[in-house]
Amino acid sequence: MQVKTDTKFHGLDTSKDFLNNQKVVNSDRITYFAKSGGWWVSAVNDRYKLVIDKNEKPYLFDLEKDPDELINFYYNKDYKDIAKMMQTELFMQLEKYDEPGLKLKQSYITK
Repeated sequence: MQVKTDTKFHGLDTSKDFLNNQKVVNSDRITYFAKSGGWWVSAVNDRYKLVIDKNEKPYLFDLEKDPDELINFYYNKDYKDIAKMMQTELFMQLEKYDEPGLKLKQSYITK
């Protein structure tokens, strides 16, 4: 996005997602974000958001069915494979980029 900085970043250059004329970005790409210090981590794609926190139960939101993020689908058997896929990708990225939130992995393995 033409920002001048010496700071090193990891990940993909997705600036085209924001600089194009389309109003919707459709992708199965899963990205993560984390609170500094590893208190919580989240994986998001174009439909689902998984949130794992040190002090709370995990949350899985279906952003298509529940855009206001009011319903937790994490323990819903119909979402088991989605939760596992999101969680697997989340922890893979946390490990790859050496994020502090990786410590949460031991506590939240989808059964």
